[in-house]
Amino acid sequence: MVLLDVAFAANAGGASYEKTTLPFIRGLGSRLAMWIDHHDHDRHVDYADDPRFVLRTKAQHGACPEMVTPERVAAAGPVDTVCCHVDFDGLCSAAKWIRGGVEPYEGADDDARAIDTRLGEPTERARVLDRALRARPRDEALRGLMVRYL
Repeated sequence: MVLLDVAFAANAGGASYEKTTLPFIRGLGSRLAMWIDHHDHDRHVDYADDPRFVLRTKAQHGACPEMVTPERVAAAGPVDTVCCHVDFDGLCSAAKWIRGGVEPYEGADDDARAIDTRLGEPTERARVLDRALRARPRDEALRGLMVRYL
């Protein structure tokens, strides 16, 4: 399993790293091939020596797709499940993973960064896809179609 653009649980709303993220990681065990994320969390340091975890901050990487590389996909080896955040950034990361670490289209990494950070201007293609996701946030079929499109 690969997790992309999925943040560690924050200590808010009853969820916590100890109650949610840690049991999840332990439960996955060796099935976890890689976890790539760019959301700040103070427990990232706990995994600094585990090559399965590529955990950075938003300041280091404004979006997750730029962290998905051919080398990381190859290092993870074959996986049976790709789990991602269901925003443009996460779906673009999943599409890039499926494509072996290659951008789904030229400039997709830049589009994801522009949308996720709200800095810069995404292309019209990315704007349309992002608006569709925001308009239909519970539409699982749309998300699947979008990953296949990308």
